[in-house]
Amino acid sequence: MKRRILPLISLLLFFIFTFSACSGVKNDTDTNTDSETATETSSDISTGTETDTKTKTDKEAGVPTPTVEIAFDGQGSARGRVTFELNINDLEGDVSLSFAGKNESSLPYYSNICEANVKKGDILKIESLVVPKACEYIKLTAGETVHFFEIPIQYRIISTKEYRFGALSDVHYNRGDYFDYALDFLDNQGVDFVGVAGDLTNNGELEYLQKFNNAIKDREYKVYTTSGNHDTPAVLDGSWLENVNTDILTDNEVINIAPNGLDFVYKPDKIGGDVFVFLCQMRWSYPKEIDNTEYTILDKSQLDWLEGVLEENKDSTVFLFFHTFLSDTDGTQKNAVGNLQNSVGYEYPMPFSYGTADEGEFRLLLKEYKNVVFFSGHSHWMFELEALNENLNISNFDGEYCYMVHIPSVSEPRYIDDDDAIRTSMTGEASEGWIVEVYDKAIILTPVDFVKEIYYTEYMKIIPLA
Repeated sequence: MKRRILPLISLLLFFIFTFSACSGVKNDTDTNTDSETATETSSDISTGTETDTKTKTDKEAGVPTPTVEIAFDGQGSARGRVTFELNINDLEGDVSLSFAGKNESSLPYYSNICEANVKKGDILKIESLVVPKACEYIKLTAGETVHFFEIPIQYRIISTKEYRFGALSDVHYNRGDYFDYALDFLDNQGVDFVGVAGDLTNNGELEYLQKFNNAIKDREYKVYTTSGNHDTPAVLDGSWLENVNTDILTDNEVINIAPNGLDFVYKPDKIGGDVFVFLCQMRWSYPKEIDNTEYTILDKSQLDWLEGVLEENKDSTVFLFFHTFLSDTDGTQKNAVGNLQNSVGYEYPMPFSYGTADEGEFRLLLKEYKNVVFFSGHSHWMFELEALNENLNISNFDGEYCYMVHIPSVSEPRYIDDDDAIRTSMTGEASEGWIVEVYDKAIILTPVDFVKEIYYTEYMKIIPLA
């Protein structure tokens, strides 16, 4: 009996050992699969300023090289802005980069960061890319393949203060109804306010002032404007004062109205200490012959009032809306915020005349009060013409002035080729303005086309705050 039991026990032990060994092989295979997945994830979602150490270790261990690797430049990156390189190790064909947010979801409205045709060994370098607050990943799409690269937390906007407003200009109802279209778009963008830098009309026509009021009356946010050169007939005959910005008389968030009744300071309760200042253009006078005692488009009393306002709010961020842009620091136009000069010498001919008394005083205020962000319009130049002047959309001229920002036209953005002597009206094809987001440490300016309903990622800007 014992001799028959022993073989049975031996057979049983054999089956147990064999089953355990097979199970061990299966578990090893599962572990390897998980390891490969982890390796792919570590290359697709990278953190830090260099390629992950784990990826390097895996390479040394014989794991296949990741398709794409990312390396963030710690010297070129800062809060709200990143510089990085994508190393194309094993990928060929058309690729695109875009923003992605929480749970790797695509961010709506933003255009692609870039599009390229790549081959193995290529390096894509992206410099000074402004990053929206909602963005957590850079998304690379190559056909059906998608990779996500996590943006290091130190470069993302983390803020307890947040509000956003629209910055528009050159409504020109005589050239189309795109102002209403822009406001309709902004209705769904969560803006708290909209500021306009003038030129509602062609020649101060009452019907356009009334049309402006009809466009803004049912919005969930306030809309205030300054006057532009085309509006000066209405300023001079009193119809502007009677019909535009009339709510400032009863608005308890308007904290200062100038003696002329036209210029004012708006300080929304929601945004803490920041203020919006609206300064009206009084005259259309851009003379070629300059008399430096002349006050061409602003009155002396306005500049005295403005100086008092800026001094009172020197510890706050001040958003100043005035229609006409300044010339460059030395009086030339080609490098001015709001203007350009192409290779055949064309430039917009009507900046704030350099050397007049009012221009000189205004310029000194923008030099002294660097807490100001100055919004102007006037030339209508489109965002993309930054290719002809890197200062076109925004500059502070290496800290010599406050930040100046140009706003293209809502109704008639203008385009010109580098070798063309005639500018082109893009009415009906484009309608441009900014959405401005204000945080604790930075202001992000996002350019918008209201016709295409798109944010232009390429021309996003950031203003760091102390």
